[in-house]
Amino acid sequence: MDTRWAGMIIPRHSVLIFSACIATALVVGPLSASAGAQLSSNTVTIDQVGRIASDGAITLTGTYRCSSQPVGPVLIGSQAIQGSSRVHLEGVVATCDGQQRSWRATGRGTETLVPGAASSEATLLHLDFSHGLVPFPKVLTSGTGSLRLQRS
Repeated sequence: MDTRWAGMIIPRHSVLIFSACIATALVVGPLSASAGAQLSSNTVTIDQVGRIASDGAITLTGTYRCSSQPVGPVLIGSQAIQGSSRVHLEGVVATCDGQQRSWRATGRGTETLVPGAASSEATLLHLDFSHGLVPFPKVLTSGTGSLRLQRS
């Protein structure tokens, strides 16, 4: 068995790890962040209007604030939900310096969303590398809200 590659993350695997962490945050975030969010300075909001591009891509925007993290990046994962349809948007790398900042994420899903009422979720996720090469996802905070999708 060739052990030269043992313990190394191959670039395409890092995309899979990143996607899995965002998906985990969106599922676990609302459940685990509510108690800790009240005690921290980490916040994430979602604007009440989302955009649908001519190609069907969804864009959400909002604000966030996070304090400095010692090891690993902080990401913003988001999704738009309309009925039983969900579109997960691209993860956004956050700048954690205690300042309120804006975020914007765009994505296309296999399901099509239409103009009108929808809901949204956003999660601030810290990828903690202090335990080794594989990141340990830690939800800093999450938010949900009502949304109106409009054509761009």
